[in-house]
Amino acid sequence: IQSALDLIRRGERLRFE
Repeated sequence: IQSALDLIRRGERLRFE
């Protein structure tokens, strides 16, 4: 699932903030 990777990448940015 490519959508899952996108979600994880977006979650990483949120965690970074």
